[in-house]
Formats: sequence, C-alpha cells, structure tokens
Amino acid sequence: MYIFFIYHQHEYVMMSTAYQLTPSMPLYAVVFLVSSVLSIYAVMRYYRHDRRLIVGVFAVMTAAMASWELLNFLIDSVTSEQLKLLGKNLVNGISYPVYAYSVLGFSLIYANHTRWIRVNAFVCAAHIICGSVILFVSPEILYKSGGLTMQGPTTIAGVSFTQFVTLDRTLRQAFLYLWAHGILVFIISAAALLRYVIQSRRDVVTGQAVSVVVGILAPACASVLLITDTISPAWNPTDLSFSITAVCFGLAVFRYNLFQMVPIGRQQVVRSMGDPVIVVDTNDRIVDTNLTARNLFNVESDWRGIPAEEFFDSPVNRFTGSQETMEVDTELIIQQDGQRRHFDIERTLLRDQVQGKTTGQIIVFRDVTELIETRQQIKRRESRLKELLGTMRALIRAGSYKKIAKIGVEAASEVLDARNSMFWKYDVKSGTLQPVAASGNQDVLSDESLVLNPSESVIWEAFQSKQIQVCDDTLTELSHLDDGRSIQSEAILPLGESYLMHIGLSESSSIESEDMSLVRVFAANLEAALKRADREQELARQNERLDEFAGIVSHDLRTPLNHAMHHTNLITEAQASDNVENVQQSLDQIESIVDGILRLTRAGETAEVDQKCVIEDIVIEVWDAMAIDEATLDCHIEDMTIKAEEIALFRLFENLFRNVNQHTDPPRVVQVGTLPEDDKQIGDDSYTGFFIEDNGDGISETAVGRIFEHGFTTSSDGSGYGLSIVQQIAESHGWRLSVTNGADGGTRFEITGVMSHSPA
Repeated sequence: MYIFFIYHQHEYVMMSTAYQLTPSMPLYAVVFLVSSVLSIYAVMRYYRHDRRLIVGVFAVMTAAMASWELLNFLIDSVTSEQLKLLGKNLVNGISYPVYAYSVLGFSLIYANHTRWIRVNAFVCAAHIICGSVILFVSPEILYKSGGLTMQGPTTIAGVSFTQFVTLDRTLRQAFLYLWAHGILVFIISAAALLRYVIQSRRDVVTGQAVSVVVGILAPACASVLLITDTISPAWNPTDLSFSITAVCFGLAVFRYNLFQMVPIGRQQVVRSMGDPVIVVDTNDRIVDTNLTARNLFNVESDWRGIPAEEFFDSPVNRFTGSQETMEVDTELIIQQDGQRRHFDIERTLLRDQVQGKTTGQIIVFRDVTELIETRQQIKRRESRLKELLGTMRALIRAGSYKKIAKIGVEAASEVLDARNSMFWKYDVKSGTLQPVAASGNQDVLSDESLVLNPSESVIWEAFQSKQIQVCDDTLTELSHLDDGRSIQSEAILPLGESYLMHIGLSESSSIESEDMSLVRVFAANLEAALKRADREQELARQNERLDEFAGIVSHDLRTPLNHAMHHTNLITEAQASDNVENVQQSLDQIESIVDGILRLTRAGETAEVDQKCVIEDIVIEVWDAMAIDEATLDCHIEDMTIKAEEIALFRLFENLFRNVNQHTDPPRVVQVGTLPEDDKQIGDDSYTGFFIEDNGDGISETAVGRIFEHGFTTSSDGSGYGLSIVQQIAESHGWRLSVTNGADGGTRFEITGVMSHSPA
C-alpha cells in the first residue's frame, strides 16, 4: 500500500492505492527503454561532438515518447480512477505536444525547411502552457470518466495476468479537436518528408527515409483506429503504435546511420555554391551540378545522366576519371570568355557508411584566379622593391646628375615596367629642359625636338607645379617616342627644382593606386640623390675657390709681406724710431691674419678620425711649444685616448691656448679635464668629452652668440679667426663645441661627442 495525492471532485485528496500488472505494461516498458536509449544516445552525441539541430530535436522527440510510455506504465499500474485520469491529462497536456511538435521540427529540418523551427518551438511552448492550465481547471474536458472496469484474467504469450482494472472513458468534443490537431501535425510532417524524398530520391537513403516516415505515421494511424472505435480506448492503440515508432527510429539511427547521412538539402547546397560543383556516380555519369559548373563547361540543359567525359573538357577528364584513389587536390587552367581562369580541383569520394563502398564523388572547382593574380602581383612587387633597393644603393654611389640620370632611366624599366624613359635638366640660360639621358638608343639625345621649351603642355605643368602627373587617354607631346612599343600611358616625375623624368608605360591605367606609392618612392630617391650630387658639386666648387684663395694668401700676399717685414727690420737696425716700431707691429698683425686665414681654410676639410690620440700627450706638447709667459697648466686627463686627426687636434689646443694668452691677464692658470661619458656605446668605443677653462674674467652674454664668428674678437691684438678655427675642427670630427663661464669666473670651453677608445 502507498499514499498518493489524487484529484477527486475538483480537488486533490490523499488516498491509498495498490499497484497492479496489466498485459500492456511490458510493452510500455520495452518502448520506454528503446526510446530512452535513443534519446540518451542523441543527447550524448550532441554534447560530445555533433551539435547539429537535427540531433537535438531527435533527442527531444524520443524523450517525449519515453515520457509518454512511462506515464502509460504508471497509469496502468495504479488502481485509482482519479490517478488514471491525472496520468492521462499529463500525457495529453505535456507529452503529446512535445512529441507532436518535435516530430514536425524533425521533419522540417530533415527536409531543409529550418526557417520554421523557431515558430514551431514558440507554438509548442504556447500549447503546453495553455493546455496545462485548461486541464488543471477542468480535468475531464477531454474524457468523461465512467469509473473503473474490471478486465481479465487473461494469458498472453504464456504469461497469465490476474484481474486488473482499466479506466472507462468516453471521449468528449475537446478530445476530437485535439485528435484533429495531432492528425494535422503528423500529416504536415509526413507531407514534408515525402515531398523531399520524392524530389531528392537520388540524394536520400531509401531505408532511412522509409524508417523515418513509417515511424512518424504509425501513431497517426493508431489515432485513426482509436477515434473510429475500431479498437477500444482501454487498449489505447496510440501507445501500441509507439512500439513500431521505436523500432523504426532504431533502424534509422543504427542501421541506416541517420546522423551521419542526413540529406539536409544536398541539391540546395550544391546549387547554392558559388564555385562549380559536379556530383558523379560510380559509372562516371553526372548526377547533379550547379549552374556555375554548366556555364564553365558550356553544357546545355540536357545534362543529367550523361557521361562525365562528355560533360568535361578533355584536359579535365584526366583528373576526374578514377574513383579508386582517395581525395586529391589538383590545379588546372581553363580558358573562359577569352581569359585564363585558375581552378583548384577538390575531388571527394562518397562512401556507403554501411558497406564501406564508394558510391560516387563530388568534384569542386574552386576559382583561385584572383588569389593567383594577387600572389603574382605580390611577387612582382617584391621584385620591384628589390630592384628599387639596388637602385638606391647605386644612387648613393653616383656622384653627378648625369650618372644619376642614367641609373634612373635604366631602373625605370625594372622598377616600374617602363617601355621607355627620358631624363631632362633645366637650363637656366635658355630657359629650356635639356635631355640628359634616355633608355634604349642614345642617339635620340641629339634630337632637337626633345629640347622642351616653355609651353602649356602637361610636361611643363608638372615641372612648374612639382606634382607627379599621369597621362592616360590624352598622351603628351612625347608620344612619338613610342617606337612601336605600344605606349598607352605616361608618368611625368618632377625631381626638385631643376630635373624632370618622363616614363612611358604599355598599359592604360597601369599605374594603379598601390603602385603610385612605388612611383613616389622612386621619384623621391632620385630627387634626394640629385640634391646630394648638386650639393657635393657645389662644395667641390667652394673647396676649389678656397684652395685658390689659400694660394693667393700664401703666395701673392705673403711674398710682399715678407719683403716689407725684411726692409722694416733693416730700417730698425739702422735707425730705431716709434713710427718704424708701429709699422712693424702692423705687419706682425697682418702676418697673424694671413696665418689665421690659412688655418681656417684647412680646418674646413673633413678630418680623418681613425687615429688614436692620447690627449694628455698632445696637450703637454702644445703647451710646451707655445711657452706662454706667466702661465700654469693644470691637466687632469690621464689615460684618455680618443679617435681624432692628430694634427687637427694639435691646432685645436693651440688656438684655445692662444685665446687664453690673448684674453687673460697674468698669472694665468689653464685647466684641462674630462667630462662624464655618454650612455651611447659602440663596441669598445664610448662617447665622452673634455673642457679647457681659464682663470680670466669670463665671457659676456653678448659675446657668447658671436664668439665663433669669422673675424669676431674682443682684443685689439686678435685676428678673430682662432675660435672659428676651433669650431671648424670640432665640426669636422663630429664633435659639439660650447662656451660658458666656469665655476671660478673664467671662460670654459666644452667639447662633447668625442669617441673615446678603450684599449683591449
């Protein structure tokens, strides 16, 4: 005996009841176990690796069937009228709608109508909620209970059953509506399946499709038998039909591999693919294709079932004929509409999952033309960049605009795929652009038509605006240089203030947006090289003028100066006077100026800084050579070795010490020391500095800004060139020279950025 809460007279009461065993209960148990196994298998498959929607819906469908059979088992086991009615209402309120709508959802997914799944789930939820509320309020809305009816005893398959009770029910109008709803749902489900099976008979496995359709229709047929009183409601043929459903679903899953071979709209998938797709059977006959494939091979409408060799071009047959090998990938080139199209052929064998035999193959032609062209463009661009890098190296070594022009026109064909190119230099005197270099035949440089006079042409517009111009449809006046090379577009590159380059290209619009950056880099490198060459030539001319000036100073001025000084000395020896002494002082000052000018011109030369100089030795050597009166040297730079030109370093200290002698009153004290090292270091070398400081009156703020100017001096005896020479020497070594007042009030010169060498 057990205690149950049951419904009686519109309220639930507690009563005691006993269990019983009926002939239907073993069948319910078997169907429950089979449907439970199917549901558990589907759930495990879904959560482990197969997250497809059809697997989840199948799990819900079989779980609903298992709950239906479990409730029927419990309904038969109890002997209470109220509990039996409660169980029937639970079946009709929950198990039935879940099962019915999951069957519909499964059919829709199987037939590739997944867009209705959300609507189906929403209607199912609404049905369960509304139906449960109605059954809770009116438990006998579906059935009119006539009490319990005694059945038995009976013997089935050798098993004897004692007397048992069943619920005597009379079906009400509401049940007929529910029955009609179920019939409608199952008819829609079966119609969707049958329609798909008929349309896709080549795609589906016959045994699988039959098992699914029979399993879904079996409960519907049983319901018809129930409603027509062919079978008594006490035996409920709907529940008995679930045994057929369970067996059919078991066959579909385990015999016909339902989850591995669900034909979810294979035709739709094939025909919706953008790449050409062909399905071939084991006899090498075409089973299915999409429109893209038929257009690729120019196949007419009557293509189904024709041999593959008739469908494909002969070059393709050698890749598709054999089905004995495994999947392969092959690259193929096909002419289409006068263009070369690149395809990767992906051939996948189709196998029967049960027998393991090959049933056909799917051949996919993936159009990789754009990918191949992109790769070629990248490769070509890399090659151009390498050529551009080599051109940059050559431009660095070029020392004149003529060499740069020749390098430019030769590199244009490699870097920019130019058919021809021309280089001009602006001539200030004539106001014209004079040809300097040309690709190909150099005889064209003598063509007077290539001397470009000022005009309103595109070339002069580009030269004056300093903007790169690209001419496409309307070519410039230089189109006659085509020389049969099919020039269809031109690029005009202004290079600084005095140069211009013209490039002829073979294709219209051949300079695309991504190549314009390459053109700009090419032009920028040419312009930078030309500016450097012009600057070097200007410096060379300045050096020539300085050498000429130094020659004039050293020869044309010094000779009469020495002659004047010699005669002044003779006059002084014969007759000393103040006037003669003043003349002699003026001549000495002129000689000092001449020496300063010579030192200045030589200091401007670039120094060789590879010599290792012990700075303390040079300081002492200079100090001893100058022998400054009433002066003391305080040197604190022991073991300091720097990289410098020894003669230039000697002149640097010589001018600094001379500056102390001229601007400091005795007794003079000169300090020479080191500055802290910089953080920068290269190998064994680091950067440091040193200072020279005197004990004079220091330097005024106004003099700081002009102290390194040529000819500037605050002393009547100075030439104004000494510190200018010091600055020139420092700059030629790459050092930084600065002046300030020292801690004790004197003038302090600091030289930094000096490369200090540490001996190994």
